Amino acid sequence: MSTFAADAPPIDVLLRLKGTNLDSSPAVKAALDRALQAYRGQPPFLELVRAFNLTDRADGLIALAVAHPDDSTGAEALQRVIEDGGLDAIKQAMAGSGGSALVRALGNVADASVPELLQPVMLDAKAPEALRLDAVRALAHSEAGAQALLELARAGGFPETLKPAAATALAASPWPAVKDEAARLLPPTASAGQSIPSLAEALALRGDVARGEKVFFGAAACASCHQVNGRGVDFGPGLSEIGDKFAAEALYAAIVEPNAGISFGYEPWQITLRNGAAVGFIASETDDELTVKAPGNIITRYRKSDVTARDRIPGSLMPPGLLAATNAQEVADLLVYLGSLKKGR
Repeated sequence: MSTFAADAPPIDVLLRLKGTNLDSSPAVKAALDRALQAYRGQPPFLELVRAFNLTDRADGLIALAVAHPDDSTGAEALQRVIEDGGLDAIKQAMAGSGGSALVRALGNVADASVPELLQPVMLDAKAPEALRLDAVRALAHSEAGAQALLELARAGGFPETLKPAAATALAASPWPAVKDEAARLLPPTASAGQSIPSLAEALALRGDVARGEKVFFGAAACASCHQVNGRGVDFGPGLSEIGDKFAAEALYAAIVEPNAGISFGYEPWQITLRNGAAVGFIASETDDELTVKAPGNIITRYRKSDVTARDRIPGSLMPPGLLAATNAQEVADLLVYLGSLKKGR
């Protein structure tokens, strides 16, 4: 179905004109300009920038990232701004009302320049605490950002109030060396490191499906990577029929020891780029592009000419300590809820 906006030609019509020389086609250029204005802040803006390989739309792309800070659209918009030399434009925009959204969006950008943008926000003692915490979490999303956090810790310059957030974020890092050094430099707080309830404790209790659903979408944070009947984030395997496949014992093991079994198609990879690195699943591949699905369901296309290496990451991207935030009753409820997820329900 075509996407429409006021006073703009349908986007599918414009996309069929991809490759047109705009300098020698004033009518097409005028129509494209009208469409870009009409679609400002909406995903079709990025489609048009991509189709016509526009390199002078930093303001519009930044506005798009502000409107879509937590999805693939915002990440790709900022990636394009950075590739076009727009770091200063992003810095200026971060000082405005969209700063918080841009910080979150930058956490999904696989470019080595991202720490340069986020670290000053994290270290700004005058900035709101919530914004600084967002900057810490965003830095931990990339290897370059995680290393920047560790370097601060090594130098003794890590703000005390931000250490718990950094410890939690880095403990879930997909890079073993980062995770190991973070455990030494930024050990988890006592609450984050509490013991995981045992399977025996959970099975000795009567579980409740309704309560388990709340645990799934709350304390256990399962929905941050998995979907059940369309709810949650479409990153890891869907769990809508998981109860048809596994009993309580196997469900518990899959949560506590995620490295023990990895579903086909969900093998994590590190994609090394000319200026950065991405981590995630390889969603698709063509002769020219590699599409990577990163945590948060951030889907980004990379030109193969920018990819310098790809390496399989051992184990799973699912952190092993998710049940540390739950008690035995909550684990019992969660297992009963997962077991209830069957075909037709």
